[in-house]
Amino acid sequence: TLRGYLYVPPGMLPEGMTDEERQRECWTRTQDVVVVSGQPVELWEFPPDLNPHCRNVCTVRLSEGGLMVEPGPYAEVSLQAGARAVAISRPQRLAPAPGTAQYLHLGPTDRPHIAWRISWQAGER
Repeated sequence: TLRGYLYVPPGMLPEGMTDEERQRECWTRTQDVVVVSGQPVELWEFPPDLNPHCRNVCTVRLSEGGLMVEPGPYAEVSLQAGARAVAISRPQRLAPAPGTAQYLHLGPTDRPHIAWRISWQAGER
């Protein structure tokens, strides 16, 4: 299951906030939830109904051994586990990591963008 968030980098938040407040306030949960199965799911830089000019950033699907992430051409996609985000520039399989917060960022991490929290359900492989 993927849960949508709007991510705003801490440095773009108002001054006067503590580091803890900045870390908490940079994540705004959206109402978007995607259940991923064997069929490919397209993830967009913004919901297409909000911006008709947005583009498909990547495609995800469950595959043997995890979640297959296939970035689109010229897309900026990264995976965050913990405090660090690592770029994904070609198709990559993400192994299940129950209990670990993993986020798929769709856009430059230094600007506001959509991110998806990956929730591994019992029995997913």
